[in-house]
Amino acid sequence: FVRLKLANVRAGYRLSQGDRSSIIRFLETKLEEDIDDSFQLIEVVDASNMSNRKRSLLSTLLTNRRRLDTVTLPLRVTLQGPADQSDFALAYIIQAIQDN
Repeated sequence: FVRLKLANVRAGYRLSQGDRSSIIRFLETKLEEDIDDSFQLIEVVDASNMSNRKRSLLSTLLTNRRRLDTVTLPLRVTLQGPADQSDFALAYIIQAIQDN
C-alpha cells in the first residue's frame, strides 16, 4: 500500500470520486512510463475502503482551526516482476511518484 499525501489543500476538503479516478489514471500512466523495465504494472486501486480511516479528536480539532490541510489517498499498487527484485518494488513506486 502507498499513501499519497496532497498538502496545502483547503481545510475540510474531501477528494471526490472523480478526483480520485483522475489521480489514479495519472499515476498509472506515470508508473507505466517510469517503473523499472523488469516490472509490469498490474493495477493502481483506491484503497480508501481497505485502510483504517480513524481520526483522533485532536486531529479533528486542529483541522477545524487551519485554513490548509493535508488530504491522504491510500492506494494499492500491484506490480509483477522478478522475485529477486521484489524488495525494490516499493522503492521504484515511490521514486516514480515523487518524480512526478
